[in-house]
Amino acid sequence: MTLFAEYNSPYLFAIAFVFFIGVLEMISLIFGHFLSGALDAHLDHYDALSSGPT
Repeated sequence: MTLFAEYNSPYLFAIAFVFFIGVLEMISLIFGHFLSGALDAHLDHYDALSSGPT
């Protein structure tokens, strides 16, 4: 059985497509986690500045 035969190309394309979607999801998950932490730290800093001395 030849994996890269012409009749296997739709299956290989589908496997590659699903794999790259998974990679994109992992990258967006990591980026979202980083962005959430950065935004939370920024808003906490802003709240501390706007509330004045305690």
